[in-house]
Amino acid sequence: MRSFLFLTALVVQEFSLLAKENSGSMRALIVYDKASSELGASYGADARRMEKSLRNIAKCAHIKLTLQVQKANGLSPKALDKWIQSIPPASCDTAFLYYSGKGAYVPGTNSPWPAIAYPHFTRTLKLADSEESIAARIQRRNPRLTCVLFDCYDKLIDSTPKEFSIPKLFPKKGASVGLRKLFLQSQGVVTVCSRPHERDAYAIRQKRPEGGFFSMVFLKFLAARRATSNEWSSLMADIGRYCSLKDPFKQIPIIMTQATKSTESQSRNNS
Repeated sequence: MRSFLFLTALVVQEFSLLAKENSGSMRALIVYDKASSELGASYGADARRMEKSLRNIAKCAHIKLTLQVQKANGLSPKALDKWIQSIPPASCDTAFLYYSGKGAYVPGTNSPWPAIAYPHFTRTLKLADSEESIAARIQRRNPRLTCVLFDCYDKLIDSTPKEFSIPKLFPKKGASVGLRKLFLQSQGVVTVCSRPHERDAYAIRQKRPEGGFFSMVFLKFLAARRATSNEWSSLMADIGRYCSLKDPFKQIPIIMTQATKSTESQSRNNS
């Protein structure tokens, strides 16, 4: 009888630990420009790669993912507000927004940060640098981590950098400790754009447009270090350094990381 009770206690404890391990949550929105040109095909490739990668990251790190994919020309201020309001206040581990497109810059400002490339929406859909920016409005929902990535480019290059391969799908299985530390045990804000105003960023074109170089580097570094990546600042610094050195794709991302290791030991429950 005692052996039975002991084994039952062990099983209950294991289920309890498993429940905690699977309690993390992420709300993600992927936005991409859909033009009829090759650039449009490249932005679409970015969106598909990021969607599949986020789904695989969620499987690998046991994160409950709620994901939406949206063409930029259908993303009105009202639609963006609806997504932001869907983030459960103070009960979401990570809010993640990714945009691939040309990017627009608000006339008359000195800000290096872009907006989603629709002039009548730019004031509302600016990435950062104001109280009404996308990053600031997401922060007001108080997720533990706000992560906003913009890959803004309008140039295709018919080559790949030396010793660089286009990433395939993010691995579904493998070490997940680093991923959980990044997405579930970090707090603060990560805001990144592939280029500042009046600088260039690029996409790779082989037989067809393959997507933005910055987005590929982000996913490659994340996959390579998923066992050890526990700080956003060091991860993004490595990505920025790599992007700035690779001919002919040299580009200087804007990176603002205010994310630290969370003092909370458990993931938030997503109700």
